[in-house]
Amino acid sequence: MLGFAVKAVVTIAIGAFAIAGLYALIVAEDVVDRFEGRRWKVPSRVYSDNLLIYPGQGLPLAQLTHRLDRLGYRRTSSPPKAQGQYHRSGRTVTAYLRKVRSTVIDRPAMRVRFVFANQRSGGVSAISDLKARKAVPFVELEPEEVMQVFGEEHQSRQLVSIDDVPPALIDAVLAAEDAGFYDHFGVDFSAIVRAFYVNVKAGGIRQGGSTLTQQLAKSFFLDPSRTVLRKLKELVIAVLIESNYDKKTILEIYLNEIYLGQRGSVSVHGFAEAARFYFGRPVERLTPAQCATLAGMIRGPNLYSPHKHPKRARERRDRVLRAMFEQDKLDEPAFNAAVDADLETVPFTAYKRTAPFFFDYLASQLATMYPQDELTRLGLSLYTTLDVGVQEEAERALADGLRKLEKAHPELVREDPNQKLQGAIVVLEPSTGHVIAMVGGRDYGVSQFNRVTQALRQPGSAFKPFAYLTGLETYSLTDRISNEPKTYRINGKRWRPRNYGGGSGGTVTVRDALVKSMNIPTVHLAEQIGLSPIIGTARRFGITTPMAPELALVLGAFEVYPLELAVAYAAFAHDGVLPHPLSLRKVVTDEGKVVQGHHLKIRSVTTPGRAYMVSALLQDVVLRGTARSLKARGIDFPVAGKTGTTNDYRDAWFVGYTPEVVALVWVGFDDQTSIKLPASKAALPIWADLMRNIGWRTSKRWFAPPESVTEVEICTHTGLKANSGCPKKRIEVFDPVRAPTETCSEHQSSMRRFLDALGL
Repeated sequence: MLGFAVKAVVTIAIGAFAIAGLYALIVAEDVVDRFEGRRWKVPSRVYSDNLLIYPGQGLPLAQLTHRLDRLGYRRTSSPPKAQGQYHRSGRTVTAYLRKVRSTVIDRPAMRVRFVFANQRSGGVSAISDLKARKAVPFVELEPEEVMQVFGEEHQSRQLVSIDDVPPALIDAVLAAEDAGFYDHFGVDFSAIVRAFYVNVKAGGIRQGGSTLTQQLAKSFFLDPSRTVLRKLKELVIAVLIESNYDKKTILEIYLNEIYLGQRGSVSVHGFAEAARFYFGRPVERLTPAQCATLAGMIRGPNLYSPHKHPKRARERRDRVLRAMFEQDKLDEPAFNAAVDADLETVPFTAYKRTAPFFFDYLASQLATMYPQDELTRLGLSLYTTLDVGVQEEAERALADGLRKLEKAHPELVREDPNQKLQGAIVVLEPSTGHVIAMVGGRDYGVSQFNRVTQALRQPGSAFKPFAYLTGLETYSLTDRISNEPKTYRINGKRWRPRNYGGGSGGTVTVRDALVKSMNIPTVHLAEQIGLSPIIGTARRFGITTPMAPELALVLGAFEVYPLELAVAYAAFAHDGVLPHPLSLRKVVTDEGKVVQGHHLKIRSVTTPGRAYMVSALLQDVVLRGTARSLKARGIDFPVAGKTGTTNDYRDAWFVGYTPEVVALVWVGFDDQTSIKLPASKAALPIWADLMRNIGWRTSKRWFAPPESVTEVEICTHTGLKANSGCPKKRIEVFDPVRAPTETCSEHQSSMRRFLDALGL
């Protein structure tokens, strides 16, 4: 009977080994393929633009500290002693900036002191390098990670070479999970037996028997089910891994693969990602205590999360540190220091989409260059043009502005979220075309329709500058245009344009016609110069939408995309050069190779002189025209801009700019219901609120006149060169060939009056 039992056991053993061998042959190729090829789908990471800070900049102090917070710098109660810390005292911020080496910024670690002129309004007075004890002309803050492009797995992972991992992390992982890692061949039977004994004695799971290689086999190739068959498969795959790869390779893969918690719906994998998520620092700079904290989480990432269960995480950390000490991986002073250390985690931040409308626009540009699969698996670094500070202010300005409009005008309130009053904002750099902020609607969660890039709306008077620019081919700004009402017949219907607010008759100067946004003179101008040249100007400036050659065209009675209109205005701010709107600056592989750099697609669409003349007109719109309320709203620096209101009040626009920034605001209903408000009361206040809070993006200087224009002091009544007797004068801008050469004779100069009095 005993012999039969022995034979049965032997037979079963032989069968098991045969099955294991067959299974090994089947999966061996898969193991090699997975380890030799690209092992992970690593999401692409999307970064904001860098932030350049320099003395004289109007940057608010709060904007700097907010940016440091977002970058994971920890605020301390005393001057910073380690990289990644900052301290604020009064109007001074001292930061220990991290060492950064990348294709977009190369900066050593440095302790920097920023001194501001004022705690509330800000303004950078001075920047100094504390180690070198000298002033520095500027400091550049690193870009902020604002998004990841995930695959179906929704895993967040950064890859790290084992050569860059601190020894303390390897020691902590082995002490916590596999002290005999370098001695076994993938399976440690003594550890299995020991774990079985400990767990039976404790009446529950207290210790695991799996080696790191077994854990890796389970993570890479198997489901998490707890069955005998799954365990046998795990053992076979672990042995195969050990047979084909050295310990260093296996450990490196493990350090990049292991699951270490959740960031909302996104799973955190690998120690490099976990170091950033929990401690806000690269894995290379983890302390022994932090290494032990992360290693202690392997057994239960959510159970021992320092964010969710700090007390439990610390207890687990201390057990790992004790194991490291007992294995001579830490001496006594280091052990005591690590045990006494606080957890020092950065605040938990669930993954969320920042600037969603901007990133939808970015995705549309990326789709022409990269398949979606590459973006979710190649671990690309995508450096964008986004300024997170400006983006936040744009989102706030639109939300606040629409709420204020609804409060002041209850008839604008709609209960249905899909029918609410809407708006859009886009902010550009005119010299580069960089889109630095984009808000395509009131609530991305309700509607993903991007009104900046997808909506077609009538521009109203915001189109007039392009008609007047065309008119500068034959007119000077002092020439006069008829303001007499006239009735036209268009498509069999009578059409009689009227000036907003009434008033007509006589003539007005070209300047006043645009500054006061007068409709009647604008239509007369279009009659004189023709509609085809005006349409040609609009096309050169990048407006692609259909334009019928009808006189109502010059009053904005056709549709445009807001982004195209903003880019067209950017040409006025950039010497007549039309930029190409860009959301992406650079694409870098996980090996640091630049694979995509944008060459600016720009073209000259008018002369610097004509662009300057239009800017002079649009500055006058702000000083004494339809946008004159900007000064009362806190815009105390030079800007140019134009309101745009359709004649039925369905659309309200304000497009304004400085030499450094162009910003467009649109307000209206998606169903084109009238808002019954002019742009000066609907869109302009939102623009003012935005620009008042991003004033640090502009130098607050005005454009320098190009050599191709002549500035002459004129009599505003005659348009001729002024003399001392002219009651009203102004500096006017001319093409040199059209500049007045005669002096005003209607108003006597003081010398002429003196001579007349003498009878001479």
